[in-house]
Amino acid sequence: MPTAAATPTAAPTRAVAITKAASERGERYFLLNGCFACHGPAGEGYIGPRLAGTGLPYESVLNQVRSPQTSRMPRFAAAALTDDAVADIYAFLRSLRP
Repeated sequence: MPTAAATPTAAPTRAVAITKAASERGERYFLLNGCFACHGPAGEGYIGPRLAGTGLPYESVLNQVRSPQTSRMPRFAAAALTDDAVADIYAFLRSLRP
């Protein structure tokens, strides 16, 4: 009897808690990793796009951090910036006014 072929499934969507503690950690990561140099200290945009109050899903932000779509954005490997740290940066950006 033939067996059904396994179908690939999409990676689960990660729920990111937008808490004060996560946002505070995210702000530290944002500053320590130099994100502010291109995106401004409050994510307002500078030579990089505005990120404050981003409506992008976390997975899109994580993908941009891991595999930038532009050569101007540095790539951050998970060894340098963990997924949890990116989630905290995302919480920080979501907490800001657009």
